[in-house]
Amino acid sequence: MLANAPTVTLDVPSALGAFGAFWVFLRFLSEPTRTNTILLGVVLGIVELLKFNLIPLVPYFVLLVVAWCWAACDRVPFRSGVAALLCLMRAAP
Repeated sequence: MLANAPTVTLDVPSALGAFGAFWVFLRFLSEPTRTNTILLGVVLGIVELLKFNLIPLVPYFVLLVVAWCWAACDRVPFRSGVAALLCLMRAAP
């Protein structure tokens, strides 16, 4: 990838954008504030504008939120109906 960096392609910026989006997403999961939510939306928007092939990041992030809520049922920072529903589904026999 670095050997082709001088050529005019969007592979290097899109890889950097995907890494940045994942970093901001992890920051959002650890502290879901309004600022982190807006920052995640802006970074995801920029990443999607860089390269359309990164559109699977959105459903991937949704699945990660579900897995995060499922795994951290007792200490979920999301006080929403989805987190409560996942905790109930986990507690059901």
